[in-house]
Amino acid sequence: MTNPTVAVADAASGPVPPTLSATELPPSVGAFHYTRYKVCTPPLEQGGIESGRHPVVIAGGGPVGMALALGLANHGVRCVILEADDTVCVGSRAACISRRSLEIMERLGVRPAFMAKGLPWTGGRSFYKTAEVFRFEMPHDAQQKLPPMINLEQYYAEHYLLEEIFRRNEATPGLIDIRWGTELTGLAQDDDEGVTMAVRNADGSYRLQGQWLAACDGGQSFVRKALGLALEGTGYEGRYVIIDIELHSDHPTERRAWFDPPWNPGSTVLMHRQPDDIWRIDYQLRVGQSTEEALQPAAVAEFVQRHLDAIGEGHLPWKTVDLGLPRGCDDARELPPRPRRVRGQCGACDADLRRARAQLGFRRCGQPGVEAGVGRARPVGCGAARFLLAGAHCGLPRQCRERDAQHRVHVAAVARF
Repeated sequence: MTNPTVAVADAASGPVPPTLSATELPPSVGAFHYTRYKVCTPPLEQGGIESGRHPVVIAGGGPVGMALALGLANHGVRCVILEADDTVCVGSRAACISRRSLEIMERLGVRPAFMAKGLPWTGGRSFYKTAEVFRFEMPHDAQQKLPPMINLEQYYAEHYLLEEIFRRNEATPGLIDIRWGTELTGLAQDDDEGVTMAVRNADGSYRLQGQWLAACDGGQSFVRKALGLALEGTGYEGRYVIIDIELHSDHPTERRAWFDPPWNPGSTVLMHRQPDDIWRIDYQLRVGQSTEEALQPAAVAEFVQRHLDAIGEGHLPWKTVDLGLPRGCDDARELPPRPRRVRGQCGACDADLRRARAQLGFRRCGQPGVEAGVGRARPVGCGAARFLLAGAHCGLPRQCRERDAQHRVHVAAVARF
């Protein structure tokens, strides 16, 4: 049997999923089953442009883009989401959700679903070699409504946000228009009205117009590249192989970190429990270690087994949940898993909410990924809604108002990880 091939990605691009046909569904992961959503093109006028101008167009339909859309919907503001994929995210991405993000999810109507599936946790342990050297507990008591953190795979998070969008659209048809399989390919400022965007899908290409464009399309943001903006933030050197496995372990939900462990000397290993008995393992590649060799499926499988042996769980059966495995393989020891991705230099994720016809800048955020993006999506959504409804920028975040006074720039940091 031929081993699955391995594709290399970086922190910004995330995992590289295997090539699937237009109709083939990604394999189920645990209890999660994927759905492909229909690609639709709106009625077009002569010249291939959609009539009218949307209040807000959101580039990227990940958790941040959908959270922003629901935040706008709370104020009755309609929007269009442009999502290049036709499913929720495939593969291993964000997993840890903080109390603050859960508070925001409550305002968006999805907290019950997050809490019903997510695994709450309050602390973790760090080891040097095999000795425990640090233990932490995050503030939590009986008076707290929400736990400090939960672990929940991103595909579940997106699914629950999407279900809420469907509920909102049932109550108010067209409130949030998700255009699946639709890629943003160009944008241009209009003199007075906003921004004109070029998009393409399986049916062809067309243009649409919006008063605002919110870039929630992550580290490889097309919007940022089109505007010549760099991804800024603090960089950390390090290469990590990240893989999810299915392991029926009774170990409690906590964050575990091993530094310079004997089974992977000179590196770091992290391990988190996720719903459906899915475990995330991140392990660092040592200086001088070949990325290509480390990504060989046999090498990854050998490391996972060595790690499980070292922590006393090597006797438990396990299998990969990565899409690189052919279907029907029930024993990962027969066919090794494909690593999820290698993470290189990473920095804070940024994106932009812009009022077209203005110059564009962006606000740096101190947290990467979904946590930062969701945190910024709420005030940006509130501010943009007030701007649109009141016809003035009194509702925008203070930093945006100050910049607008000097440069007519409205900026927010949101991201898709």
